[in-house]
Amino acid sequence: SVVYVATSFFAGGADCEAHPKSDECKQGAVELAFWRALFQGASQSVAWLLALSFGSSSDLRGRRPFFRAKAVISVAPIAALALHLYAGATLWVYFVVSMIYEAFDINGVFLAFMSDVISEPHERSSGYAALLIGVVLGFLPVLPLGGFLSAKAAVVVGLLAAFVKLAYMYTIFPESVPVGYQDLSPRDVAGRVVQEVNPFRTMQQAAAVFGRHSFISRMAAVLVLSGFSTAGLATVATPIATGYLGMEKKESTRLLLACGSSVLLAMAFLLRPLTSRFGDVNALRFCLTLAVLYPLFFAACTEIWHVMVLSFVMVGPLVLQFPIVSAIKTNLVAADEQGLVQGALAATRVAAVAVADMFFGWFFRVVTDHGK
Repeated sequence: SVVYVATSFFAGGADCEAHPKSDECKQGAVELAFWRALFQGASQSVAWLLALSFGSSSDLRGRRPFFRAKAVISVAPIAALALHLYAGATLWVYFVVSMIYEAFDINGVFLAFMSDVISEPHERSSGYAALLIGVVLGFLPVLPLGGFLSAKAAVVVGLLAAFVKLAYMYTIFPESVPVGYQDLSPRDVAGRVVQEVNPFRTMQQAAAVFGRHSFISRMAAVLVLSGFSTAGLATVATPIATGYLGMEKKESTRLLLACGSSVLLAMAFLLRPLTSRFGDVNALRFCLTLAVLYPLFFAACTEIWHVMVLSFVMVGPLVLQFPIVSAIKTNLVAADEQGLVQGALAATRVAAVAVADMFFGWFFRVVTDHGK
């Protein structure tokens, strides 16, 4: 619903949920891509430094405080959208609040959390796959509901879900850093625990780790390039599907169902045989090859059903790169450097995404002549 609400906003109030292929909505889709990319690029420009600091800081303070803070901030964008739909507030508030939410990047903390929970390195790719399967299984049943609910009803459901998540984080969600984790905390020359994490000091530590492990440096290069291409595709795919192919809300729901089913099948039946037979690195090469082919095939699609078939066939195997990359990253260093390295690698990817968001948003606007 958010895509159609935002497209209608940039289309001057036209009903882009009912008529996504109209001239106004086509231009609105391009403007949405431009402004959303601009805001995302701005947020990612801050997020890379926060990701680096949070990852290292979580080694000292634990992982749970960062998850709780993220849950609190996640309520704000949904509340801003509700104000737009119910009180007529400008949607610019939603974009600004979303920018702040996206800037609070805890991906490095999450990866460090997963490495805490799954202690056996050879089990980590399967562990990430199991997590994604759980997410998809929870995601698929509500998709049909989202396709039929109005935007106003959907935002109420979203607010309720955000508050449930908030309650979960403050009541049940566990701390994963082992008892005695202070022994792994950064110390000064006198052996005293350093209580504050200096971002610039953290950058120096991360650079030292990158220089010590050539494989980590190569992994960072992979994350930069894959992050750049993924962000570019994400920026232009939605306006192409809605504004140029005319994908309506119910068709978007069916597309998400196709993508979710593809991911579920790939995680359940393809990931383990692929990594067991060829290893994590070769499996990643296969996924990155698909990452090159998918945008080429997507650009050739002229009908909505083309996109659905393509997504069902390729999205699942393509998404396998995320658990594989996560498993590789968590196996690179010992437990006392997990937060530092995961934060550094997350920051590297986020910096690439920041550049990609702004570039592709501007480039798409130029080559389409503002959607004309």
